[in-house]
Amino acid sequence: MVYGKLIGFWILDFGFWIAAKLNLQSEFYFRMENELPLADELEESAYFRGLRDIFRIEGDSMFPSLRHGELVLFDPDAEPNVGDIALARHPFKKSVKIVKRVREITSEGKYFLVGDNSLESSDSRGFGAIQAKDILGVAVCRLVENVTG
Repeated sequence: MVYGKLIGFWILDFGFWIAAKLNLQSEFYFRMENELPLADELEESAYFRGLRDIFRIEGDSMFPSLRHGELVLFDPDAEPNVGDIALARHPFKKSVKIVKRVREITSEGKYFLVGDNSLESSDSRGFGAIQAKDILGVAVCRLVENVTG
């Protein structure tokens, strides 16, 4: 039993060591500090007044920050910054919307978007940076659905 715990700690420490070597640890902490809050009455009111857009997350590309099926409110008038979660048009499939984190804003004003779960994400690592006109909003909060049953 103690052996298993020691192995678990060793693996955890080894994971942080690898992350530090690959400069991923700071990105992990950055994500954790910028988690989306639950919607408050003000944000819900903004949605009902047409000042926010709602989008249901599909897939696991933003896990663990956002889970499949979660509802997220986006501010269509907000200017995305590095670290923000953005709603955007897919660059090749214009009818498809994607939710990704802004990793970089290029000198040409394009946005490099990536999923938090790189193994499950189709993002700028594959299709390149997207134009500002394709950004549809910045995530501001998550909604909790009322479940009856």
